[in-house]
Formats: sequence, C-alpha cells, structure tokens
Amino acid sequence: MIDDQARSGAFTIALEVLVPFVCETDTKTSTPIHAIQGSGLSSPLANQVVEVEGIVVGSFQSSSQLNGFYLQEPDATWDADASTSEGIFVFDPGAPVAVTIGDRVRVKGTVNEFSSSGSFLGVTRASTVTELQTVQNRVVCSAGNSFTRTVVTVPTAGPNDLEAYEGMAVSIEQPLTVTGNFSLGTFDQLDLAPSVLFTPTSSSDRTTWASQTSLIARSVIALDDASTLANANLFPTIFPPGGLSASNTLRVGAIVNYDPNTNWNTPLVGVLDDRFGEYRIQPTAPVTFSEANPRPEVAPVLSAVDARFRAVSANVLNFFTTLGRRGAATQSEFDHQKIKIIEELGSLDADVYGLSEVQNFANGNTNGGTYTSAAVQSLVDGLNCRKAGDVTACEFPPSGPYAFIDTVPLGTANGTDAIRSVIVYRTDRLTPVGPPAIYNQNDTNRPTLAQTFQPVSGAKAAQQTFTFVVNHFRSKGSACGGGLDDVFQGNCNGLRLLMAQNVVAWLAGNPTNDPAGANRRIMVVGDFNAYFGEDPIQFFLSHGFANLINALLGPGAYSFNFGSQRGYLDHAMVNAPMNALVRNLAEWHNNSDEPSSLEALDSSDKSAQAQIAYFGADPWAASDHDPIVIGFNTLAGDLNDDGVIDANDQRLLAGAIGKRPPAVDRRMDFDGDGLITLNDYRLWTALYRAFIQ
Repeated sequence: MIDDQARSGAFTIALEVLVPFVCETDTKTSTPIHAIQGSGLSSPLANQVVEVEGIVVGSFQSSSQLNGFYLQEPDATWDADASTSEGIFVFDPGAPVAVTIGDRVRVKGTVNEFSSSGSFLGVTRASTVTELQTVQNRVVCSAGNSFTRTVVTVPTAGPNDLEAYEGMAVSIEQPLTVTGNFSLGTFDQLDLAPSVLFTPTSSSDRTTWASQTSLIARSVIALDDASTLANANLFPTIFPPGGLSASNTLRVGAIVNYDPNTNWNTPLVGVLDDRFGEYRIQPTAPVTFSEANPRPEVAPVLSAVDARFRAVSANVLNFFTTLGRRGAATQSEFDHQKIKIIEELGSLDADVYGLSEVQNFANGNTNGGTYTSAAVQSLVDGLNCRKAGDVTACEFPPSGPYAFIDTVPLGTANGTDAIRSVIVYRTDRLTPVGPPAIYNQNDTNRPTLAQTFQPVSGAKAAQQTFTFVVNHFRSKGSACGGGLDDVFQGNCNGLRLLMAQNVVAWLAGNPTNDPAGANRRIMVVGDFNAYFGEDPIQFFLSHGFANLINALLGPGAYSFNFGSQRGYLDHAMVNAPMNALVRNLAEWHNNSDEPSSLEALDSSDKSAQAQIAYFGADPWAASDHDPIVIGFNTLAGDLNDDGVIDANDQRLLAGAIGKRPPAVDRRMDFDGDGLITLNDYRLWTALYRAFIQ
C-alpha cells in the first residue's frame, strides 16, 4: 500500500463485517424452534447461539412478571414430529420495546435450560423450561399475525407428554375443576384437573393404588399468573377475579370458565410451560370461576346429626398461647386464630370435643419440661365467652358449661411432643366417670387420651356410660426409616400401625375402668394421619371397630386436602355397642376447601394489606382439617332422644316398619339387616321392658 507521500509498506487490518439483523423474506435463515426444543426434556442445542423467528403468543415482560415472552414457530414451518414443541420462552429482562401477542419477532440469543423445582402433588419435582437468554438482537418484523392454539387435554397418556407443548399457545376446552388451592395466596397458583382428585389410599382396594397414583399425576395442570411476585410481595392475586380475600374466596371444587346459566365452558387459553415442579398454563385471557362448592352453612350439618348428644373431633392447627413456637407468631395471629377456632367449635355446639394439636409444654418446645394447660384453658374460656355472647369480652375467668379433662397431673404420660390431644366437654350435659387414662407409646405418635362419661340427667344415667378416646398418630412429614416408610402410605406408616395395634389392645383392657365392663361403648376419634385404606385404619376395622365415615358417608368423604388431593385423615370409629347408638355423622367443610392463606397463621408470608384482607372473624379456614360431628345417644331404644324409653319411641318405630335407613333412623335397625321389621320391634320391646323394670 502506498500513502500520499509515495511511501510504501505492508500491514494487516482486522475487519468485522456486520450483517444487518433483518427478518426472513424468501429464504429461511433462522433455526426452527422445534429443532431447538428437540424430542426430549432438554434442548439438543443447549448453550449454542441461535437466531429464531416466530409469532409472539404470550407477552409477560414486566419485572413483576416473567421478564420475557413466548415465541411460536409460524404455522407454515412446523415439523411433522408431534414430540417436538413449536414454542420457546425468550428471557429478555429490561428490553426497551415491549412486544405484543401476534407480533412476528426475530431474536438472537443463547439456548438455555432454566431449572427450578417445587412441590407437585406433595412430592418435590424438578422442572426445566427451554429458553433463549442473553439476547443479542431483537427486531419486530410485523404485527397482527395469526397462530394456532393447540388443544390440550388431561389426563395425558404419559407423565411427560405435556413437554411436547412447552412454550406453545394452547387451549384447554374440557371442563376443569380446582383440585388444589394451597398456593393461591402465596404464588397466585391453582391446581386444575377434570374433577377434584382423591388420594389413592382412600380406597381399601390396594390393587388400584399404583394406577390411581399414575392417573392423578397425569391429570393435574397448574394455573399460574405469569408473575414472579410471591408471599408478602403478592397482593392482590388475580385469581379469583377481584383478588382473594376473606369474603372473596376460591374453594376447591370451583369450575374454571363455567357459566351455570348456559351450562357452557369457555376454553382456558394461554401458554404452557414447565416451572417450579409442574406443567402449568400462563393464561392470556381472563379466567373466571363458578363456585360449585360454596361455603356450607352449619345448620344442615347439625340437623343431619341431631341426637341426644353430639361429639366433635377437630384438629386446631397448633393452638399455642406461647407465641413464636409452632403456633401463632404474634399476638395478632393468636387473636385471629382463637376467634376462628372458637367460631368453629362453638358453631358445632357439641357436648364433647376431641381436639388435636394443642400446646403441651409451657415453653412451646418439644420435650420442653413443664406441661401446661394454658392453651386448652384458653379454648374453654373462649367457648364460655361465646356462650355468654362475646368471644373476646366477658367476665374473666368466664363462667359457663365448658370444661376440660386435666391431664397435667398424669405427668410424663402426656408425651414429649410440643402438642397433645385434649378433651373438652359440657358440664351441664356430661359427667366424667373416674380419671382419664393415657396410652403413651414413647415415640413420635402423640399419646392417646381416654375418658369415660355418663349423662348428667335422664333416667338410669349411671348405666349409660361411654368411653371417648382421642388420638393423633405420627405424621407423614419426615421419614422414619428402618422399613417403617411405605411408597403409597407415606413415611412412618409402620409406626402408625404399631400405635393402632397397641391402642386397640390397650382399650381392650378397659383402661378407664368403665363400669359397663364388657358391654362398654367406645368412640375413637382424632387425626390418625392415615387415610381409610391404610394399615392403621384397616387394623381397627379388623378388630371390632366400625369406621363411621366410611359406613355413613362413603367414598366421597373428605376432611383434608394435601397435594391437591382430598381424603380423610380424621376418623370416628366405634365398637359394636356404640355403633348401635350412633344416629349419624357429618363433616363440616369449613376448612379443607379454603385457600390456606385465609388461615390466621403465617402472617409473615402476607403483606400488611393481605393480613387485613384475608382475615375474617368467622369459622372459615380455622384450621387445615375439617371437623367431624357425630350424633349419638347413650340409651339404646330412646329413639326420640329425650332420655327415656316410652310410647313415643314405640310410635316412631312402628311408623318405620318396612323402611330402610337412611330414610329412617339407623338406630331402629336393631338386628342390623338393613330393613326395619317386626323383629326390630321385638328387640326394642326387650329394651323397653329392661328400662322400666
């Protein structure tokens, strides 16, 4: 090269030719999205720089959203392989220009698998979503482009079949129901399925457990809000419309986009991806809910179990007066929790309550030294105040009919856990007979508490004793090891089975010295942390106890929702003499169908606004378990529950001849053949004669 002064020399100049970043015209130069996705769970082009061009099918670009958008391959260039997705997420935080659904966009970036994990059906699962990150170039080619929404249905044939639609625009046109709402107030997320799901071990047919477990895993899809806001940063939620609040709940059983006036479902449309443990849809149109399972009033529940006496079993969700332990963290939480629990228990107006998860040690710890009755006393005070007309303001200590069985004098029999079971009763209806008895297995099962009662009034009350037994077996929360865990029945199943075996043997020895002796009437209630089909419950059934929920409510019964599946861990079981005296049982679904954020605890996960909006001075979301209510009489033959056997009972029985329970009172079926006959009349007559003698 020669310069302007005629000097010559040789040198090298490095040049970089910048090709304009332009949209495709006649020649396809971008990498097809399906080639990036591949047919597996992760991309075959991970960590490579690619250019893609597609249609925006979902745009969630704000910093409180997903910081990006979803591109879908134009319809004309889809491949024929159904296992490869035609969609991809573009992670592009801080982009200067927003894109809109229908825009055709060209992007250059690096292929990445964004990894996350979360709980899916109660089990931790890993997720990956294929995305473009570190975006180098982006240009909008055109607007208003059409695209295909792929129709997706559940259950799928295989566990990962939804992977083929990752990042794509989808439409779910089948009716979907809310089967889980645990994360609604914390992540604005719901679990949907064709119907509300039941845990497989609710069934005693063990041959179905594996297939049902698989079916459930293939039936659930999450509905998400395309947001990164969570816990105390999340308020208001977008589900339900208007935002979650104590007066605007969204219960399990609600139907998505359903209009009851037209009996028609509008499709659920959005983008499908896999984040935080499960496949989910990020909606691109408003979502509505039809409340197919409204909050049930308590009056029909009480009417269903109307009898001489009423027993309630309830889990009160770590009721502690010592703050900052397993229960309330603040005074406000405690006040709110107490109001809700007292509203629940008081509304049920029982004569005897078996309560689980009440504070055991004064310092609130496990194996904490000094036992306390402060928490159960607080509940009794609340019930007596409510009876007087005001939960929070009445004479103190309040006078009233409610009292509790004091087990603190029994010392170490109360166990080493932070919580124990307690019995509360009405002194104007029932009288304790003798002291309580406790079976302590000296392990992580909570001790079983038993107390014999008799009616306060009525003829021959001393001959009408019954023994009330409250249990709280070891939870499934952590593994016990040593062969005690079960793949279907959960952690520590063997420990719960051992407790069931020992409690049955203990009760056979009449630990409370019930004067009825061999004819004693036994009612066993509580949170067994085992579903109906599992070993501990089946052991009771094989050793002379009837499960009232299974017998009277059947397979649709539930009192708990875990992993977006209903079932009942709470049971009421009776021996044969007591079974003949039970009129009916009911569950009050005031808790398990409600979003957990409406419970009083865990206020640190709620913003100040949410804490106000989510609290209601009502019985809804008082706990995570529903209470069960049992109506019974201690006097066989007393069919109108007035405490005597007389002509009024005779007339009731005569009018029922030829009918079957439940059309008539099941207590009339004295011979247990399912039909009210003259033989039942003859057996009633024998009871009448014995009573008047």
